[in-house]
Amino acid sequence: MPAVKLMMMKAILSFVGIACLVISCAPSTPDSRIAARPEIYQSLSGTEQSLVRQGLVRRGMSRDAVRLAWGEPSQKIIGAEGRVEKERWDYAGNRPSFESQFYSGFGYGDYGHPYRRSRYGMIGVGYGPDVTYVPYLKASVTFANQRVESWQRAMGNRDD
Repeated sequence: MPAVKLMMMKAILSFVGIACLVISCAPSTPDSRIAARPEIYQSLSGTEQSLVRQGLVRRGMSRDAVRLAWGEPSQKIIGAEGRVEKERWDYAGNRPSFESQFYSGFGYGDYGHPYRRSRYGMIGVGYGPDVTYVPYLKASVTFANQRVESWQRAMGNRDD
């Protein structure tokens, strides 16, 4: 009987692990953010609600509206311009950079069973692809007096 319980536990833990992985990889969209915070969405004006649903930011929007439209920023920067305190929210993205290159190498060391080791030397040559994700500034929003004063978004990244 303990073997059956152990197998059931392994199956359940595997399922929970896979579910957590799938949930953590799910993209955050305006609809998912609205569903998570419906009371904030309901408190917005009709114009802000329409913009949030489309994932758009415009001058005069509140911080809550921006948070629902674009999500949590990667970084917040505070400062002042003249006598006005300002806050900038930056949103980062990642772009893949693809490379293909030749590689070679030489290795020497122990190989095999811990009690029957043998020395070996090896030369390896090959060709392979490589992908590196390069961060970039995807968007930025500047607030003054709790409202959007200006915003910027990298072109061609509407659906990132």
